Amino acid sequence: MTKPGWRTVLLREEVVKAVEKAKAEREAGLRRRLPLGAFIEDMIWQILEEQEILRSYGPYIEKISVDANTIILRDNRVGRIVECVLKEGELYCIHCESSNCVHIGYSWAIPEVYKAMNLQGRRMPKIS
Repeated sequence: MTKPGWRTVLLREEVVKAVEKAKAEREAGLRRRLPLGAFIEDMIWQILEEQEILRSYGPYIEKISVDANTIILRDNRVGRIVECVLKEGELYCIHCESSNCVHIGYSWAIPEVYKAMNLQGRRMPKIS
């Protein structure tokens, strides 16, 4: 029996396998196992945060290009091109001289950047 207001949702087998694989990879270095619900909730929150970053900064920051070590953005608020580079395994904004600025937050919200950083075991910093 389900709780009031809850629905049963069926997921495709390939989605379930991908979630199980991602969960196993994240747990590989941990001593304790995460409940599946907590793991999925964490994934959803990350996606929602990324979308919020893109939505709030999207009107004045745009991606120009992404390559293996560099992300080029146009910041229309300051009227210049901004370069974020991979420095010692972390993203670093040359313009702000920081690893914790809106340009880094925007860069992390770019799916290909997020995937590449995630594969290296990096997590998005809290952007202030």
